[in-house]
Amino acid sequence: MTSLTLSQAQQHSVEKGDFLAKARELGSKLADRASACERNRRVPEETIADFVGAGFFDMLKPRQFGGHELDPLAFLEVCIEVSRHCASSGWVLGILGAHVWRLALFPDRAAEVWNKEQSLPELIAASSPPPPESRVQTVENGYRISGQWAFASGVDHCGWALLAADVPVSENSRHTFQYFFLVPRSDFEIHDVWHAAGLKGTGTNVVVVDDAFVPDYRTSSEAEVLMQRMHSMDNKGATYRYPWGLILSYIITAPVIGMADAALDRYVEFVKGKLRGSARDEQGDPFAHLLIARTRTTLDCVQMRLRQNFDDMARIITEAVEIPLELRARCRWEASWMTECSVDIIRSIFDGMGGRAILDDNTIQRLLRDAQAVKAHRINNTASTGSNFGRLQVGLANKEFFL
Repeated sequence: MTSLTLSQAQQHSVEKGDFLAKARELGSKLADRASACERNRRVPEETIADFVGAGFFDMLKPRQFGGHELDPLAFLEVCIEVSRHCASSGWVLGILGAHVWRLALFPDRAAEVWNKEQSLPELIAASSPPPPESRVQTVENGYRISGQWAFASGVDHCGWALLAADVPVSENSRHTFQYFFLVPRSDFEIHDVWHAAGLKGTGTNVVVVDDAFVPDYRTSSEAEVLMQRMHSMDNKGATYRYPWGLILSYIITAPVIGMADAALDRYVEFVKGKLRGSARDEQGDPFAHLLIARTRTTLDCVQMRLRQNFDDMARIITEAVEIPLELRARCRWEASWMTECSVDIIRSIFDGMGGRAILDDNTIQRLLRDAQAVKAHRINNTASTGSNFGRLQVGLANKEFFL
């Protein structure tokens, strides 16, 4: 693997800036649609069309298939910006964009997903972990799968789904490997079940498959990908050498960072509003001022750690060596820590605003509900990620597979 030339790096930087600028331009539209997004329990079609038109789903797509193959940090920054205006839209953008990245780890033949003659070819939903009721049968040239997969965010907009299931590797089925199965829209139904306290607009519905055939080239072993033993992967670009577990961790963290940033902006405006007409040397509320100071610094630290972690990984990837386990564990822990910090920020601002925060027309209460929903994702368990990173610091063995 070689590093980018200077001209390539400059072009890369321009592309990254262009996408972030587009996200900022969409901000007012996304904010205007946020209430309807929540009310309708799914991201508006207009928003998905805006994301497709802006090329956001092409950011992590391989160049050989018409994408930009940018580094993941560029995409995360777009997700953060979008989430400042509509958390559900930022969540769906991140989740669907992550699956574009994941598809690059499949054999090239799976790129039929990006056949422009199909409806919504860029959009790929994915499931929760393998459901216990899923069934997989090995057949000639592939598999037959059945089951119900929950928590498929944004699936109503998607032409494909990535469904995780356990594949038996022994006669008694006691030993299994987890695989992703890429299934076209014609082979699954969607059950509209998404009624939740937070991230209401994500359309995180259930995918149902009844005995669908999935050819070998539309399958991918999670074990091989997580261990970076991607023998079947044809695309060897640097963008796809990051650990899958960390890509997914930060994709889930990015929206809540944007939410915390938005909450701080709203709180500053709230405090300014209370001071209108006051003299500049007015005492004001020192507790509110301290909350702003603490929040600004905490959020700056979170964002700096995010960029530093990806800079550290990018440097190692460019050197064509494996990312050390300790760095992967640290990045994994810090992703969950960033989520926790962001949720704490929003909760503190909610408390600081008093009774006004609970009103339906105050976006702070929606931000808090959405942030709590992000925190509830199992990937954000700070007890397990922090404990594992700490284990490595004292010379004990790694206990987390998802690195």
